[in-house]
Amino acid sequence: MTTIASSVYSDRYRHLIRQFPLRQLRTKADAEAATRILDHLFRDRYDDEGEAAYVYVLAGLLEDYEKRYDPTPDTACGLDILRSIVEEHGLKQADLAELLQIGQSAVSMILSGDRPITAEHARRLGKRLKIDPGVFL
Repeated sequence: MTTIASSVYSDRYRHLIRQFPLRQLRTKADAEAATRILDHLFRDRYDDEGEAAYVYVLAGLLEDYEKRYDPTPDTACGLDILRSIVEEHGLKQADLAELLQIGQSAVSMILSGDRPITAEHARRLGKRLKIDPGVFL
């Protein structure tokens, strides 16, 4: 049993733990840091069992964070994405009304799902937010 533990708790593993300890991710900054680390470390094969164990656990912690704090499904529709952006950027209905050049009541109807996002709305959102307008349609 000590052989397994010693191969997992390698020098590389201890180095990674000192850089970014494995713990529950609770903030967006934690999740972004974990994502950067995983982007850098993730690969098909690992020469060091400790590094492989670290990556596996950190990926699980990030998955738990995303399920808990960022539950946007992969099949999010345009309205889900718009709601997420509004929340993330702290936009008010008045801000969105100005951006879309419509009244606040129309914004309320869009956000509640009673009125569709038009192609023109999507174009304005895409231009302002610098994303593909098609995600809103």
